[in-house]
Amino acid sequence: SVDIGDMVRRILRGVEESRRLTHACIYLLDSEGGAHELVGHHGPGRPLDRVEVITHRRLIERLRAGYVELETLGRERELARRSTGDPEARAQAEPLDLMAQTMESMLASLLVPIFGTAETEQGPWLLGLMGFRDERVEDAFDLDDIEVFRRLAGQVALTIENTQVYERVRERERLAAIGEMAAGLAHEIRNPLGAIKGAAQLLVGPDG
Repeated sequence: SVDIGDMVRRILRGVEESRRLTHACIYLLDSEGGAHELVGHHGPGRPLDRVEVITHRRLIERLRAGYVELETLGRERELARRSTGDPEARAQAEPLDLMAQTMESMLASLLVPIFGTAETEQGPWLLGLMGFRDERVEDAFDLDDIEVFRRLAGQVALTIENTQVYERVRERERLAAIGEMAAGLAHEIRNPLGAIKGAAQLLVGPDG
């Protein structure tokens, strides 16, 4: 697939047919790079429409480590709350709460990043993210499941980058065609102008 919309539909159709998940969502980075926008989802309810890069900075940073599990966040939150004698540990509870609330709003218990091949100061370019949930069971995903989702995210990244290359090629071809058309028009205009100039010189005569 070289069409992103078609790719998203194929993934969500596969999720639905597998009956393995109750929810799935796909977010892709917008053209301005300020937010990851919801481009498709599966399951009841509607996930959060946008994950703002600045507002959800902690969650984005956490995703760069590989993936985020709601269950892991819950354990860390509980540990932070119990650390009454450690103010620094307790201070970590608030951002963990915000991350967990965001994942709940996304209807996801697991988030997997979609990394591109380009590098930024923070690491690989984060093209988007995918969320998964199976609300029928606890501890729904093991390491093998997560690895499958990460490989899928890699294929999504490849499709996005191939699509971008394809669009750049199409744009170059379009600009080349416009250039050829402009050159042709210039030639067509130049020929009659030359004839008009010659006729005008004849009418004026050699003395000008």
